[in-house]
Amino acid sequence: MLTHQVFYTVNQKNPNAVSEIIRWSSFYLANIPEVLSFNVGVPVESHRAVMDGGIKYDVAMTFNFASPETEKRYQADPRHLAYVKMVLRGWMLEGDEDELDTAEENFIDYILGPKQEMVRNWIRNPAIPEDEVLWAGEQVVQFIRPN
Repeated sequence: MLTHQVFYTVNQKNPNAVSEIIRWSSFYLANIPEVLSFNVGVPVESHRAVMDGGIKYDVAMTFNFASPETEKRYQADPRHLAYVKMVLRGWMLEGDEDELDTAEENFIDYILGPKQEMVRNWIRNPAIPEDEVLWAGEQVVQFIRPN
């Protein structure tokens, strides 16, 4: 079994960012056939010292897949791609400022694509109003249960 965890930071200038990400992830992602289980939520306060610090996030998601192969199929599913396009709206890669009509697609391809030797900076797309932007960053963790 492969577990895939996503920790989002949201755009603080959009008061609906957290609720929109929760709503749309539940709508688009939870019912993709490759997803064995899905949970989404927000941080909770804890009395435990071990939970102080660590990953800073506004919304977390956990997915379980049968295998790395099923997770790859999930990544290519049209519902996942539609969700990603909605959540990443308003971002682009530095250097794409003169190509605003393809900047969003280039950014999504970069985010979902394989690691690249040259790391590119992410910047806000000035064509999208700030209060419509949901996403501000993420950390992704994956692990697999050994046999």
